[in-house]
Amino acid sequence: MKSTFFLLLLSLSVLGLTAQSGTSDWPSTILAFDVTTTGVQVTGSLAIERHFHPKPGFHTFIGGGIFAAKDGGLASDEIGPFLEAGFWTGKRNHHFEMRAGITAYDYSSPEFYPVGSIGYRWHNPEKPLIFRIFLGNVTGIGLGLVLGKK
Repeated sequence: MKSTFFLLLLSLSVLGLTAQSGTSDWPSTILAFDVTTTGVQVTGSLAIERHFHPKPGFHTFIGGGIFAAKDGGLASDEIGPFLEAGFWTGKRNHHFEMRAGITAYDYSSPEFYPVGSIGYRWHNPEKPLIFRIFLGNVTGIGLGLVLGKK
């Protein structure tokens, strides 16, 4: 089961990276790092986010990556994959963002769990940096780096 989920994640990431992104001036591929909490647990995640139908004022995306979670100890308690899709909308540099996806708490787990969040995204199309703050079944902050356009 773990290899099936990993292959699905890899396939969707590759499809997202090769998808056409329209004529928008917004960046198409973003490397994102988030630090989140569920109250007692701290999680770090690394993901690739690909915009597959950006339109003026409304952008959709798909992303996937891995996370590592700790329960206050020095060693990671959980490492697992996740897939997300969502949208962000707004004017100029300030945007509302909504995400939903699934995750497995580790590669050996056959169970999937829903994840979701809403939040704020600062994203200037002229700059390579993105800042996010979000609430959901995980709450956190994130930074993103633009890897390339279209």
